[in-house]
Amino acid sequence: MKNSRVPEVQKSVYASQQSCATQLESISVVQLKNRTSGERAVPPSPLIYSPATLRKAAEGVRKDVEKVPVFDPIFYTNKVPMNEHDAKRRPKWGTKRTKSNCEAERVYRVRAREVGEVDSVQRLIIRQVKYCGSGAFSDVYIGYVQKESSPEKKATSVAIKKIWPDTSREEEQIVVQRRFNHQNILKLLYYYVCVHPKTKLTVWSMILELMPSTVSKEHQTYIERGKVMPEIHIKVWMYQLFCGLRYLENRGFFHRDIKPDNLLVEKESGKLKIADFGSCQKFKMNRAQSTYQVTRYYRAPELCLKYTKYDPTVDVWSAGCIVVELLTNRILFPGRNSDDQIKQIIRVLGTPSVKDLTGCVPGKNVPDSLLQPVIAKRSLLKIMRRYNKNVNETCVNFARAILRYDCNRRLRGKAALSHPFFDDLRSSEARMPSGKPLPPLQFINYEKE
Repeated sequence: MKNSRVPEVQKSVYASQQSCATQLESISVVQLKNRTSGERAVPPSPLIYSPATLRKAAEGVRKDVEKVPVFDPIFYTNKVPMNEHDAKRRPKWGTKRTKSNCEAERVYRVRAREVGEVDSVQRLIIRQVKYCGSGAFSDVYIGYVQKESSPEKKATSVAIKKIWPDTSREEEQIVVQRRFNHQNILKLLYYYVCVHPKTKLTVWSMILELMPSTVSKEHQTYIERGKVMPEIHIKVWMYQLFCGLRYLENRGFFHRDIKPDNLLVEKESGKLKIADFGSCQKFKMNRAQSTYQVTRYYRAPELCLKYTKYDPTVDVWSAGCIVVELLTNRILFPGRNSDDQIKQIIRVLGTPSVKDLTGCVPGKNVPDSLLQPVIAKRSLLKIMRRYNKNVNETCVNFARAILRYDCNRRLRGKAALSHPFFDDLRSSEARMPSGKPLPPLQFINYEKE
């Protein structure tokens, strides 16, 4: 009807494809009109659906979806405009948000799972207000979320991550991240799925804590001014990174994509949280894993050498690379491609010995071309002081203790947190540059080992 107050669901490009005849019956989540337009909000859909209705809604949905431990039949009731499932409407990398490439400002209702000790179903009003950025398989928006059951409470600022359908198991990061509860791990608050009413494609969405910036963005502001980031920022953030990595390793997980872009921060308070668990997996001893992991500049030598039975120390290596990068404004190992990355590592650390290789890639044959001619180890102190004359021996010793071929000897866990590099943080007088006290730092009173 022309005068209907409920906007019609837009036609999708998928409509030309063969689709299931079954439609969702009377269980749609409709876009709400902006209240400033004078139109009333659409009342919520019924909370209870009959088994027959749910079965009908489920017809044609990807067959393995119900085997996913975090999938819930209530997700069949979530239906949003079809352009939400149209890959051609995705925001483009490196472009500013416009109406033509990103319909960011929207309000909608969904039934979602709230993550807690016991997950509960919640009806949410989500106000998506700003496009934030994109990854290979996801788009991130800033918005607000409010429970329908608590309209009197203020809406919470959140990040909304939409994971596009892909051949990978996009729901796995939800399975993984919902298990974590740590002050230095970005918290998953809610998750839900929207099912395309015609094609039955499922789009997973995560509602996460909102952090205003990243280590990468903050670092870039100093680079652009020709300055080095204050050491207190570096130490506070790196301390929290090692706390988060310790937690993940103790839980039996590795992140596999530690880089400045995935470290979310609040500059004034100094808080840091590890984000983006799309590559995170449970670690199992001697289980073969894909070696095409971790952004190239932060990739450990065992990954460069295609050793498949690596362990969580690949994350520790990445952290060591970030420490040097923040202290010098230079990427330590700027490989042009995967093969060149190991050459850049050898250029700094020297040719690995037999003992090094035994601790790095046990049992794997390494090409002779990487071992000959023998390249001497360079002074990390000289390299770092070339770009930052204020770098001291303690900083260099910390980085050197992490960046080792032998993964068993890489500094991590309690030993890393108790290193003298972090001694400034143990003072009761330590403050952030803003004058605020340091953020809560786990294990800060560890005695040095």
